[in-house]
Amino acid sequence: MIKDFWDSFKDNIKERVTNPFLGTFVLVWIVYNWKVVYAFFFFDKEYNLEQKLNFFTNYWAGKSFAWNIISVATITVGILGITYIFLAFSRYVGNLYENIVLPIIVKLSKGKTVTYETHQKALEKISSLEKRVEEERKAKNEAINERESLEQRLYPAKKEVPNENSKKRISEIEEYEYEEYKDVIKQLKNSFKDPSIQYTFSNIAKEATFSSSDENMIDFLLNHGIVELTESNIAGRVYRFTRKGLEFRRQYFENLK
Repeated sequence: MIKDFWDSFKDNIKERVTNPFLGTFVLVWIVYNWKVVYAFFFFDKEYNLEQKLNFFTNYWAGKSFAWNIISVATITVGILGITYIFLAFSRYVGNLYENIVLPIIVKLSKGKTVTYETHQKALEKISSLEKRVEEERKAKNEAINERESLEQRLYPAKKEVPNENSKKRISEIEEYEYEEYKDVIKQLKNSFKDPSIQYTFSNIAKEATFSSSDENMIDFLLNHGIVELTESNIAGRVYRFTRKGLEFRRQYFENLK
């Protein structure tokens, strides 16, 4: 109970001391009655107790205590009123600058100047977005790992071994391609001589320029997709082997052996 009483007493004293009116009132009273306050602390050593008491009695005898209190309270109220007026005015000026002057400055600077508050909000937003992206990335990686793990359990990997049918199919494709090359080579040899064919192949590989006199063999190669045109100018045309043409050339020289 004593502790509760003491805590209540301290809270009461703290409330009174921190009260702006009471603090201002005390300061005003000290200034208003500065003579008696000064005399209380700075009496000469020659003064005895009776003389000190007589000084205070004479001081208050010529003054009305009630009027003194009213005067001090009036001055205190005036000081507090002026203080709050200036506080309100300063708040008004701050809001005026924040809401009117600053937006005009930002507009005139074409967005090159931003307030510290706007900058901080942008940094906080960026930090929040980066955090969300990182969380989503982690969630995505976890989902991928979980899916792969599930697929491995449901569909265990099997090593594919070519069966006899697939081997036979590959052999048939290779044989077909060889027969196709063989037939075209036969047509080429029937139409042109071997030295001329080899010379033409050599010039194509060197990306030499062909004149109109070589067009017969070139047309044959173009029609069968063995070469393709890469450049055409006044001097002539330049050709190169296609993928099929490179294999055709290899097959041609293999047949010469």
